[in-house]
Amino acid sequence: MRVTPFAYLEQKDEAAPSVVVPAHYIFTVAGTSYDGTTINRIAKVLSDGSIDSTFNTGMTGVSLSNADYAGTTDGDFLYFGGADGSGNIKVFKVSATDGTLSATSSLTFNGSIFGAHVFGNYVYVTGTFTNAGTGSTARIARLNKSDLSDANTTTLFGVGFNNATFGKAIAFTSTHVYIAGTFTNYNSGANTGGLVKLQLSDGSYDTTFATNWGNATNNIRGMDLYNGILYMGGFNSTNGYVYSVDTSGNANSTFNTGVGTGFNGRIRDVVVNQKGQIGFQGQYTSFDGTGVNAFTVLDTDGSINSTFNGGSGTEMGGSTNGRCGWNSEFDTWVVGKTATGGFSWDGSSVNANAFINEDGTLNSTLTGTSVVGQVTFNNAPNPNELLRT
Repeated sequence: MRVTPFAYLEQKDEAAPSVVVPAHYIFTVAGTSYDGTTINRIAKVLSDGSIDSTFNTGMTGVSLSNADYAGTTDGDFLYFGGADGSGNIKVFKVSATDGTLSATSSLTFNGSIFGAHVFGNYVYVTGTFTNAGTGSTARIARLNKSDLSDANTTTLFGVGFNNATFGKAIAFTSTHVYIAGTFTNYNSGANTGGLVKLQLSDGSYDTTFATNWGNATNNIRGMDLYNGILYMGGFNSTNGYVYSVDTSGNANSTFNTGVGTGFNGRIRDVVVNQKGQIGFQGQYTSFDGTGVNAFTVLDTDGSINSTFNGGSGTEMGGSTNGRCGWNSEFDTWVVGKTATGGFSWDGSSVNANAFINEDGTLNSTLTGTSVVGQVTFNNAPNPNELLRT
């Protein structure tokens, strides 16, 4: 089995066994220090909470100010969107061991990159851009993982999407990719409802899935895939801002019925750990009538996870963005605030990010190790991106 940084899920019909390495990557836009150590844009955190001093935190000549939550990894390298020294928006590839620059994309993007997603031999790029290089494809591109050269983007995706594709709303299986956003059509095709199922081999989209899904008013911001089920959250209040469908687009009645009235505010991020627990980060104060704060955990039946104390934290900043993830090496949830200013958890100040145990308490080893500034993306891979073989 290929070793990858976190125990994320195998995107087939079963959960992957745990695979760990002792590291965690934090990307920042405005972050200036981590646990008292000066950083610029990126840091590699070890399992004892210390900064890896051998990892390049300077990212000389690279700015993340034009990227949102754009980082991912294949275990050996990190891939992320940003700007070079001339202000050109590109994708960068750096060593996951020491942070040295390995490659820069041949394509220049004319808008923000929201995700650089590694799968197989390719890096799939999502965002708000309407042009990649000389091609006219919009909000989607495919690069060769080896050197970040263009991998027939326009041939595969045609003219692309008519609105944004989000970096934390993408999932892969061995044959398909699921992409969500604020778009309503793909490649000049029929209404997609903000969520499509594309064939990896030729970029064609599954019209049956679109018909089954059929929610044209949705605005999905976070999505994960577990045991053949997609779990999603977004800005549409239908079903309490949270939704679930199978890989054919049919509603998951087990989960959707279990959520009751759902959340009372927007969802920004969704991640499922290898235990089948679903983390939701957002702008809410209750779930199905129970008081919870900006990060909580649900089970696959749509109920609140009984082992997680979701009321122990405080709101992460009203209308501001946030992100969440799961790190199997630390065996913790990772929550970050993507706006300037910190927050607290369980009465303790955690600056812009926190490592939270399965029961909702702060991880004692990592307590106090956090970013001063703004977290862009608080763990390198999206949880649904890595297909293990």
